Amino acid sequence: MVVDPKINQGRKLSLYESMVFWFVKEFAKAILGLALVLGIVVFLWWINTED
Repeated sequence: MVVDPKINQGRKLSLYESMVFWFVKEFAKAILGLALVLGIVVFLWWINTED
């Protein structure tokens, strides 16, 4: 990540960056959780319809 020396406002920028980082992290966890649940459901459905 390149930091522009002109935008050197310190606290406000780092707060914004940490908020964005937290949001991205939470979003990734939510997507992974949904994918895991969906994968389990599809796997169970696939096993049950194997007959």
